[in-house]
Amino acid sequence: MKVKVKLFGQFRDITNSKEVELEINDNTSVMEAIDRLIATYPDLDLVILDGRDIKPYVSLTLNGRGVGGPEGLRSTIKEGDNIALFPPIADD
Repeated sequence: MKVKVKLFGQFRDITNSKEVELEINDNTSVMEAIDRLIATYPDLDLVILDGRDIKPYVSLTLNGRGVGGPEGLRSTIKEGDNIALFPPIADD
């Protein structure tokens, strides 16, 4: 099955794409999808992950709703879902 990942800011720059489509299995979690994304674009690792956690300044949504904490990252993705990754926004 496929899931779309929308990318913004530096994530878009690293992937040279506004959106990527990932092929995932049934019962894939949000975190497993992020791992798949990073396997495809290894340079994302340092800007998205802090060990096995999403960096606190990275905003992640699933179908427009914020995903936070370990519970949210374990959420199961369904066919046609959309993930969006937002980098920190400067407050200058």
